[in-house]
Amino acid sequence: MIQEAYRVLQPGGIALFTSPGKLGPGNFMSLISKARTLAGEEKYSSYYLSAGDDESLRKNLKDSGFSKALTFYSSACFPVTSANEVVRFIGKNYAIEYLKKVDPEMHRKALEILHTEIAEVLDSGHAITFDYLVAVAFRDS
Repeated sequence: MIQEAYRVLQPGGIALFTSPGKLGPGNFMSLISKARTLAGEEKYSSYYLSAGDDESLRKNLKDSGFSKALTFYSSACFPVTSANEVVRFIGKNYAIEYLKKVDPEMHRKALEILHTEIAEVLDSGHAITFDYLVAVAFRDS
């Protein structure tokens, strides 16, 4: 994907990439992954591009031809205070909705697990976040 982005980017252009960042206990992607696994899904694979750490991403961008790559980690907080609010939002994520098609019982279990895990995070005083790695890549003129 990075090589294709470089190929189609005009000389002098700038490309922006995002990838899941460091996954902590309140990160919604960690919560989804854990819920799917605990609900019984045997082989869970992410539906998102994972670029690894910032050094690996910068190296991949340079190896693909970009002249300069800047990276940083960022986090966005979900402005919620209850597990019900979070489950209403996160429960619509493709990785959870997919379970409904495959196994409705597993989907139900995953939502229950999500609710419990989210309540524990919020009760511990931590926020629910979306943590990501951002890269800005430059193509010389």
